[in-house]
Amino acid sequence: MGEAKKILVVDDEKEFTNTIGEFFEKSGYSMSTALDGNEALVKLDSEKPDLVLLDIKMPGINGIDVLKAIREHHKGVKVIIITAHDEENEKAVRDIGVDGFFAKPIGLQALTDKISEILGSKAPSKEPIKDGTPRAKILMIEPTLFTYYMKEVYLSNSFRCGGFYTIRAAYSEDETFRLLESFRPDIILIEIQMIRLISDLPARIMNDKNRPKEIIIHGIPPDEKDKKRIMELDAHFAEGVFSIWNPVGLIKLSKIIKDAALRQGLVQ
Repeated sequence: MGEAKKILVVDDEKEFTNTIGEFFEKSGYSMSTALDGNEALVKLDSEKPDLVLLDIKMPGINGIDVLKAIREHHKGVKVIIITAHDEENEKAVRDIGVDGFFAKPIGLQALTDKISEILGSKAPSKEPIKDGTPRAKILMIEPTLFTYYMKEVYLSNSFRCGGFYTIRAAYSEDETFRLLESFRPDIILIEIQMIRLISDLPARIMNDKNRPKEIIIHGIPPDEKDKKRIMELDAHFAEGVFSIWNPVGLIKLSKIIKDAALRQGLVQ
């Protein structure tokens, strides 16, 4: 066997970098992580990765400046942008030059296919997105009933979300794997707060005999400006509320789900 391809994950969300790193390490890649642009530049020189998964907005040196440095000093390194700030930065990074662009929340299967295509680790998925209205079984892995309910209300309205979905929820590791066996979901949504509790959950799901067609990780951990709001909220649901606090986030999440369902041919 040849030497494993090296991937550097650069993102200031520690849960995200750890999850992506562990997931792709179990897929056979050599993984390393950086939590800011300064650390990324050091690891680019010392570890010489084949591919960088790069966020845009980070403290210190931001992702655009890291991308410019890669294009100037590491011309052979491939770059996939993964960011929550897609509209304002997509044109800028494409003008500099990137090999892929994903807006958070991301689908792990779609990202896996893109990495495989770029690194030549296996034949790329060429399955086109099909037309039609998606119909799929969705399992939400949630920290609380509250975080589930906000999304379930939105996604149960076919006119609003653009698809017909049968939805179940799991709030624990045991319940997740029980529903993988009995419910056989097409798509799994994992609230990022759950990964704080069970760090290897996405990798174990993708390696399960009943693995879904797609896993979508979503949720934005609160930052400093949200600290005051956290203190005002009930502690039971404060940690998970931010990914769904803004209606725009629900619209964005529903589009990611719809695109994943259509890509997998889950149509009426």
